[in-house]
Amino acid sequence: MTIIGEISVRPEEFSAAVAWVAKWVTAKPVVPIQAGIAIEAGPNGLTLTAYGENATARAQVGAEFSSAIGTSVVSGRLLAALAGTFGKREPVVITADGAAVRMVVGKWTGQLPAMPEQDWPTLASSATEVGRCVGDDLAAAVERVGVARGTDPKAGSVFMLMHLGLGGEGLELGCTDRYRVAMTSIPFEYAGNLPFDQVTPFAEDMVEAAGAFAGPDPITVGADPGVMSLTGPRRQVVLRLGTTSDGTPWPVEVLRGYITTAMNQPAEVEVMPDEIAMPLKRAGITGGKSGLARIQIADGALTIGAAEDDGAAGDESISVEYTGEAGHGYLNARYFGDAFTSAPGKAVRLKFGTGDQISKPVVAYCDTDPHWRYLTMPVRKP
Repeated sequence: MTIIGEISVRPEEFSAAVAWVAKWVTAKPVVPIQAGIAIEAGPNGLTLTAYGENATARAQVGAEFSSAIGTSVVSGRLLAALAGTFGKREPVVITADGAAVRMVVGKWTGQLPAMPEQDWPTLASSATEVGRCVGDDLAAAVERVGVARGTDPKAGSVFMLMHLGLGGEGLELGCTDRYRVAMTSIPFEYAGNLPFDQVTPFAEDMVEAAGAFAGPDPITVGADPGVMSLTGPRRQVVLRLGTTSDGTPWPVEVLRGYITTAMNQPAEVEVMPDEIAMPLKRAGITGGKSGLARIQIADGALTIGAAEDDGAAGDESISVEYTGEAGHGYLNARYFGDAFTSAPGKAVRLKFGTGDQISKPVVAYCDTDPHWRYLTMPVRKP
C-alpha cells in the first residue's frame, strides 16, 4: 500500500538513516527494484529498508508527528543524493501518491518517481536470538579483527568470512587472509540453547554493518540456518552467512594453535604504536613492489628499514627494553602496521623468534585486553 497521509521527520536523523541503508542498495541490479529504498510509514515513525545480495538493512527514524501509513519505494541513489543536502534545520515532510514520493524541506519541494511497490520482496526479519552484547564492544571487536580479512575471492571463501564463536565465556571473533590472523572476544549474554557453535558472515559485510551499532545500547544477535541478524534500537541488519568452499568449519582450532605457539616464543618487546607507525609506513613506501619492511632487534633498539635498501640510509630505530638474542627478518609493512593501528591499548607487546632469519610468526598482544591477538607471518626477502 502506497503511503497515505503525511509524515514529518528530523532532517539530520533522516539523512543519517538514508546514508546507512543506501550502502546496501545493489549498485547494478539485475532486477530494477533491487536499486530501491522502501519508505514505510507507521504509528512508530518511519522505517527505511534496502537489500543486496548478502544483507538486508533497516533504519528507524522517529517522527515528530505522523498520520501516515503505508510503503513507497524510490531510487536509493536519488534518495541518498537528495538527503545529503537537507541540512539540520527544516523538517522533512513526506507524502506520496501512486506515482511519486513528494518531499518538502523548507522552501524546497521535490518529488521522486515511485518504483512498483508490488515488486518489493518479502525480506528476512531478525533471526532467533542467541544473545546480547554492548554495541561499542561489538563495533570495536569487529574493527580490530576485520583488518585481517581477505578481500580476494580467488584466494578461497574461508578468507572472506568472519568467525563468530558461540558458547564460550564470551563472543569470539576472528579473521584471516592467510598471511595474518586477528582474534578477540567480548562479553556476551547468552539467551539459552544455541543452534550453532559458530556463525560466519562475510567479513566485508560485518565490518560495514557493525559500526552503525556503536554506542552504549545492547545489541541483539540472532542466528538461523543461513542468516544472522544484529538488532539495535534504531538499526537492524540481516546478513547472509557464508561457507567454506569445501563445507568444513572455519578453522578456529588451527588458528588458535598458531597463536598459542607464537605466544610461547621467548623473545618479547614492548612498542608504542605512535612510535612505530610512521617508520613502518615509510619502509613500505620505499621498499619497492614487495612492500616489505626489514626488522632488526638488538640490545635496546628495534630498527625498521626498507627491504630493498641494502644500506642503512633509511633505517629508523626505536628505543626498546630488550637484552636478548639479536634477530632480523622481513614483514609486510602494511600488515605489520595494522597490528598497531587496531590494537586496543597504548602499548603493544610483540612475541617473536630470533636469529639470522626470523622464520616464525610475530604475535602482538596488549596487557589492557587479554583476548586480543594479532599474528603476522614473516616473509622471505624476494
